[in-house]
Amino acid sequence: MVLYQKIKYATFTSWKDIDLKTIIEDYTGIETYVENEANISALGEHLINTDDENLVSLNIGLGVGMGIIIDHKLYTGENGYAGEIGHTIVVPNGKKCVCGNYGCLEQYISEPAILDDYYQLTQEHISIDEFVERYKHKDPSALKIYHEFIDYLSLIVNNISLALNPKTIVINSKVVESIPESISSVKNKLRSQIMSLEVLTTSKYQSKKNVLGLTHVLIQKFLNVENYKVKLNTQKL
Repeated sequence: MVLYQKIKYATFTSWKDIDLKTIIEDYTGIETYVENEANISALGEHLINTDDENLVSLNIGLGVGMGIIIDHKLYTGENGYAGEIGHTIVVPNGKKCVCGNYGCLEQYISEPAILDDYYQLTQEHISIDEFVERYKHKDPSALKIYHEFIDYLSLIVNNISLALNPKTIVINSKVVESIPESISSVKNKLRSQIMSLEVLTTSKYQSKKNVLGLTHVLIQKFLNVENYKVKLNTQKL
């Protein structure tokens, strides 16, 4: 497993080629590891689903990222940019994105995008939790935006499945986790006859996945091993 120690480009801060590992180690004297959050969550999910050789963790929050496990190993691509699914274009000449492109997925399904769409319809600033509550109370604007969110989410799940053919796609999203019918709504839109996605789900351990992923990195480093299995006490997670 390769950990990329530099922040090559962070769209929300405009950080570019920042050697964060060295900066922190020089300041604290503590060995430091730097990795993308989506990659860490994928490692955490793989620690839970150890029998899944191929797994994707799709994270939807402030941005949209994807961690990829192939043959039990984290896949980061040639330069560490694999999984930047939020910056794939889903609407040609669509909304301008902070990355410089137009029509990126992140501009349609991230939490800020959802809340901006709600503001455009209602002129109200609300939180994502309030958005979920308004959806549950059948607010027309929330219903419209949610169904558009499901359309885009289904599109990208379809594309991930056909491009990478993972056994499992885990969706980490407050909207999906808070609205129980979301997973079945996405599944109902996946009609490809050549798709073989076995599992589409939310995380079993939503608040623990990143901790598990970080622990995995430290165990690998300490034991100097590539793969191992652990027995999780699911009652305590």
